[in-house]
Amino acid sequence: MEESIRETVTAALKAKGLNQSQLALQLGRERASISRTLSRSPIDPRSDWPAILDALGLEVVIRPKQP
Repeated sequence: MEESIRETVTAALKAKGLNQSQLALQLGRERASISRTLSRSPIDPRSDWPAILDALGLEVVIRPKQP
């Protein structure tokens, strides 16, 4: 799941013509913070994931796994 989220975020960044530095500027964060966040679990509530997803118009949807 986490890899899928990272892939979706990467695709959304590309679709919006943004790189990590531009996203960091938009969010008022350091680029290094964005890079660290994107390499961590999106479940950590102390991370920048909520702000990143909001800025890109994305949301996390949790559903049961398919067998």
